[in-house]
Amino acid sequence: MRDLRRPRPIDSDVERPQLATEILLHLFAIGVVLALARLLMRAMGITEWLWLGARIYRFTDPLVWPLNNLPGAGRALIGDATLPDVTLVALFLLVPLGLMARSPRRDGS
Repeated sequence: MRDLRRPRPIDSDVERPQLATEILLHLFAIGVVLALARLLMRAMGITEWLWLGARIYRFTDPLVWPLNNLPGAGRALIGDATLPDVTLVALFLLVPLGLMARSPRRDGS
């Protein structure tokens, strides 16, 4: 008979990929929050002169930099938010949708 009080030893080979996945999900969530904060702060007209604006823009400028080469990148769409700001948020929102579309379908059977 099996002893139910004793936990089974956890296989460390299973924990490592799960830990890596959780770390990547946390980094992705931080990126989403920073991109949304940038978009909202640009839309409200918060400049780099405020300490919060300087910090958020400093962390998100490398993410927006490649998008600055898009046609019409300097055009303001919502307040001071430009096309690269909106595109960055859209890209962050489309990544989970793409992952869900590519994941195998799980049936109840």
